[in-house]
Amino acid sequence: MKRNKTKKILMMLAVMTSPLIVNQVVEEKIASAQSLGWYQENGKWYYLEADGNLAKNKWIGDYYLGANGAMLTSSWTPDGYYVDENGKWVPNKAKQTGWYQENGKWYYLEADGNLAKNKWIGDYYLGANGAMLTSSWTPDGYYVDYSGKWLANKTKQTGWHQENGKWYYLEADGSLAKNKWIGDYYLGVNGAMLTSSWTPDGYYVDENGKWMPNQTKNNNVAKSGVEVFQYKNLKTKTNYSAEDLNRMIAIMGGSSSKLLNKGATFKAAEERYGVNALYLLSHAALESAWGKSRIAVDKNNFFGIKAYDTNPYQSATTFDNVDAGILGAAQWINNRYLINTGFPARGAFLGDKKSGMNVYYATDPLWGYKIAKIMYNLDKKMGMKDS
Repeated sequence: MKRNKTKKILMMLAVMTSPLIVNQVVEEKIASAQSLGWYQENGKWYYLEADGNLAKNKWIGDYYLGANGAMLTSSWTPDGYYVDENGKWVPNKAKQTGWYQENGKWYYLEADGNLAKNKWIGDYYLGANGAMLTSSWTPDGYYVDYSGKWLANKTKQTGWHQENGKWYYLEADGSLAKNKWIGDYYLGVNGAMLTSSWTPDGYYVDENGKWMPNQTKNNNVAKSGVEVFQYKNLKTKTNYSAEDLNRMIAIMGGSSSKLLNKGATFKAAEERYGVNALYLLSHAALESAWGKSRIAVDKNNFFGIKAYDTNPYQSATTFDNVDAGILGAAQWINNRYLINTGFPARGAFLGDKKSGMNVYYATDPLWGYKIAKIMYNLDKKMGMKDS
């Protein structure tokens, strides 16, 4: 009897509380139903589709929803129609094409209603955001005046030019040189030539932007272990023997390396041409993946000689055998980069894009550093004989 009484009490409580639960569910459904269609948030209008998704990049009646779902106002839609301050389509401005002005800038709508970008329309150039360029150089190297019109007498500008008191350099393809050296002058991140300052790679340029050799590589900063090898004179001999070099090759290159047991050949190159054998081995390690690259295996070319970026395998020099590949490369490097006083030599050390072999030997600005790092790591493994 007590059990039945308890059961009745629980049922009464359930009946008393269930309207609260039901009401909450109903309210949520009503709110959900009300949220479908148009609604306003933070001053902007949006539209929820029947499936609950936000309408984007489409017309809802006479109103256009943009890429973020917000209704456009007082602007042209991507397909070339105009909507007023309330977002409503203005019929007498339907299908706008050609030139139009907005906020003081000129734009051009193509026949399909898309905004012209990164292209010429007649004598006028539209930039990355669609706005017409004025008083500036176009990406392909032409100059447009204050009205945006191309100036024929300044066609295809390349090389140095001054603008607003700063110097810039246009490459042969018309692009602005940035983050690089042009001769003894450095162009910064925005393309402007640096003056009276240190360059990112540690050189000083004077008030005219010219590199000052007597302050090359800020000597107030101690060189790290890798930098010692990066700026080491490659006409000095290594303290490592042929046997030491063989051990390095076996450890790093393994039994499949074509350089295996060629330590004596590297030392012979050092004796014959005066080129540091540890450098030669490290250079070969970088360029040929320790004698296992396709060019190394097929052509006995371990130093990337004439392996031009456009087609490295086809252009790479072929040597008769491994010994010829090492000795021939040592002679070629010595004659062109180490003892030569003219182009392409810039110092008998690995260096970087400002000085040393790295200036012209490789396009990779970290090429010299990478070889120096291999030298440093090998030296550490083998007892620091060259440090």
